[in-house]
Amino acid sequence: MHESVTLDQAIAYLNELVALDAYAVSELLETRVACNAALAEHPTAQVMEWEGTYRIGLMGVLNGLFGVNEHDWGPITFSWQAGKVLRFMRTGSVPVEVFTQPHEVDEQGRRPLAERPKEG
Repeated sequence: MHESVTLDQAIAYLNELVALDAYAVSELLETRVACNAALAEHPTAQVMEWEGTYRIGLMGVLNGLFGVNEHDWGPITFSWQAGKVLRFMRTGSVPVEVFTQPHEVDEQGRRPLAERPKEG
């Protein structure tokens, strides 16, 4: 059991999971659940509002654990291509413009996921 985990250890762990199953991690990243205003007002949890409903996902929880920077961004981000996560990294290690480009989303505000290749 680990009593404390650094930001870099958490990122390394997340990248291990991506190497094992990027499709599962991608789906987790795109899953957001409805939450109440009290959670949405938490000072570090990363909550989005979509069509009048507050929602939180895995990144919102993880980034909330490690806090936010002066721009209210969490310290962990990830690169995404063709519907799946490629890797996790520290926020600020890629230009902000990457995160402000419009992208296609579904009715719950999620990006389309890549289809998992059939095994066997």
